[in-house]
Amino acid sequence: MPWNFSYFYLSTNLFLIAISSFMGGAWLLNTQVAFICSMIITFASFYSYGNQVKKRLESGALPLENSDDPYDLFDEEEEDEIEPKNMKEMIKIEKARMKKGGSLEGLRSLSGLFFPYRLIAYLFLFIAFLYLNKNGLLEIVPFLLGLSVVPISSLLIPLFKKED
Repeated sequence: MPWNFSYFYLSTNLFLIAISSFMGGAWLLNTQVAFICSMIITFASFYSYGNQVKKRLESGALPLENSDDPYDLFDEEEEDEIEPKNMKEMIKIEKARMKKGGSLEGLRSLSGLFFPYRLIAYLFLFIAFLYLNKNGLLEIVPFLLGLSVVPISSLLIPLFKKED
């Protein structure tokens, strides 16, 4: 799926190229360096999280069926009410499960920040920023515009997405 998004990102970038070409070479350089870094970070994130999900599915940590409602509380076919003592028992079980696995879930999602691919991508952004700054080529406004292409495009994608 990231390839479908990349077409939208690239078309938005073409619009940014058109604008920055009127503003001068420094604008064009800053927007494109920032855009390339942003795309590298985006693809590294897609790849890293995709691998994390595959590993968790293979290990059985993520069940394939809907786990949001393990007791079928929101089943549309059943309209029977749950007995109060069963409800209390289910709440106790859920609280125990949350205490047991809650901190681990936070660590698993936090570990997504430190995937090697993402770290390398952010390091690439940092080095590009330092290079532009050291050589006197850095202009903050176009650099931030180049970085913002991906997040702004991500917000606009649902507006242009075709209904299947």
